[in-house]
Amino acid sequence: MNMDQKQINRWYIVFTVFILLMLIFPVFALGNYAKPLILGMPKSMAWVLFWILIEFIGLVIFIRLDKAED
Repeated sequence: MNMDQKQINRWYIVFTVFILLMLIFPVFALGNYAKPLILGMPKSMAWVLFWILIEFIGLVIFIRLDKAED
């Protein structure tokens, strides 16, 4: 995959804004419930944990893309 540094940076910003939108008011309302319990956690806590895991996976991908560019 040939991406230059500018494209990687642009996609990283889009990804970061997307994750941020998932964790603030308008969209967070989709996951802001105490029930059902997911793995013993309220749905709101599972929602945040899910997006943190997605962010971690995304960051690993961006780090690998950045290292491949060097």
